[in-house]
Amino acid sequence: MKKKSHALLLGLGSPILSDDGVGLRIAEALKGRIDGLDTEKSAFANLEILEKTRGYALLFVADALLDVGGSVGELHLVSPWEAGRHTASSHGLDLISVLELGRSIYGSDMPQIARIYGITAGCEIAFGRELSPVMERLFPEIVESVARDIRAFMESSQGGL
Repeated sequence: MKKKSHALLLGLGSPILSDDGVGLRIAEALKGRIDGLDTEKSAFANLEILEKTRGYALLFVADALLDVGGSVGELHLVSPWEAGRHTASSHGLDLISVLELGRSIYGSDMPQIARIYGITAGCEIAFGRELSPVMERLFPEIVESVARDIRAFMESSQGGL
């Protein structure tokens, strides 16, 4: 098994539903840019996430938020309860339930949820592999905001681990 970094950024979303794929794109954009952070992508919050996340200390998640109000491209820190509510209908299983199942199977080999980033995609998701023009324009700023927050979180958690 490949040696893993301390933390993982998991990008969730659909690669064929335009802005719903913003979490996947964030994971791609941050791949190799932050020391101690690996990136993975998944189109579904299902059991494959267990193997992708197993063995990490910290887990960061990026995903689109649908029907939450606000402006397209708005970045939110999402509570685990909200993440379960949003990922249940969009990606299959409830993300938090999958991670709890992993803890019951693998115990401390499952990561602590550090942050869940939700990016407002609005309610008009269209078929397509590209982000909407509004999301595309805001994407570099979103990526930099997520990167800054991950770096700050990881730096502050080093003393506690």
